[in-house]
Amino acid sequence: MALTMIRKKIFLNPYLLFPSQNRIRVNLLSSTPHLNTVYDSAAYLDTVETQISSLCKKSNSSVQFREAFSIFQQSVDMGLTPSGPTCNLLVPVLAKSKEYKMAFEVYKKMTSAGALPTYLSLSALVECLVHFNLPQVALAATGLILKYGYSVNVYVANVILRGFCSNGCAVKAEEFLGEMYRNLVTPDRVSFNTLIKGFCQERKLNYAMNIKKRMEYAEVIPNLITYNILMYAHFMEGQVEEAIGLLEEMQMKGLEPDGIVYGTLINGLCSNGDVDGAKEFWKEILNKGISPDRITYSCLMRGLCQKGQLNEAKFLFNDMLKSGIQPDVVTYTGMIGGLCEFGRTDRAVELFNFMLEKGEDPTTATYNILIGGLCKAGLLDDASKFLEMMWDKDKKPDIVTCNTVLRGFCDIGELMVP
Repeated sequence: MALTMIRKKIFLNPYLLFPSQNRIRVNLLSSTPHLNTVYDSAAYLDTVETQISSLCKKSNSSVQFREAFSIFQQSVDMGLTPSGPTCNLLVPVLAKSKEYKMAFEVYKKMTSAGALPTYLSLSALVECLVHFNLPQVALAATGLILKYGYSVNVYVANVILRGFCSNGCAVKAEEFLGEMYRNLVTPDRVSFNTLIKGFCQERKLNYAMNIKKRMEYAEVIPNLITYNILMYAHFMEGQVEEAIGLLEEMQMKGLEPDGIVYGTLINGLCSNGDVDGAKEFWKEILNKGISPDRITYSCLMRGLCQKGQLNEAKFLFNDMLKSGIQPDVVTYTGMIGGLCEFGRTDRAVELFNFMLEKGEDPTTATYNILIGGLCKAGLLDDASKFLEMMWDKDKKPDIVTCNTVLRGFCDIGELMVP
């Protein structure tokens, strides 16, 4: 195996720090390790490379990938950088397991040692830069891909699209989509869905719908993911008719809703006050034999509580438990919020206590909703008790909590302003 060795003046500083939580000082002038000859260094490095290769090839565990990185780092700290093939094996493996900082560190050490990155390592570099919220730098990194004689494929292009969109730069992502065509990279369904989602997150629905048209013009057929993204965005903007119109269009094209789409429909309708419409889709789910998930249950139960249909909410809650689905803090918070909106703070408090009994830890949002409901009902003493409970549970009140309590006291004229 070819060896790439960087000789540092390690013997000028006879102590070596191994990276770990509890740093270990190793005296290189002691009897261990013996790396005083080129032969010893080569033998040690060969062992290191064998270990890294074994961990990368025979494992699918992030724990073992981190162990491989630790071995790599110890070798580098001793002035010995593993060979290019070993580094090029380690970089993509770390990136794939989402250990982006480690992957980037190996890439830097490898290239500093003069080893040439492979296509997989360069692709991993792009993913690392996107993860670091540096999409423009990731775009520049594609120049390295071309420099080393490779071509940018649609996977790498989609990573860059995602990077721009996740940083609120959907317009730049659209510009890059045009560059893809000019560089003979054909956008696929993932490309268009990524851009549509980016515009939806920025609340630019007209742009998103135009991308859908562009997608269809390119003969890339929208799928359930496409329609689900668009329906969710329209519901969030209160455009219920448009969302239902997309559902109808989808069905006309032979696409039937799955559990995720039904969840979006139920959540969207409940959020816009149409609980009866949501219940109709719930019946469809059951008739089709689709098992609702925790999110779908939670959305409908919250909607039922908001409308005061408490018996139906309770029935769904029990049905959820019978189905083996355990409610989480989101489920409880949604129902508590619904009960408070309907003025049933007594039931909201009961549910909160039940939540504690089941071992669920309320979030700051849960406390804020309950305290807000109690303040709105004029129950300031009870609200104050839950405020104290927040402090006892190490849930520090935020600005929403403070504003809620202050508003409550102002409403009943008990806040004296000098």
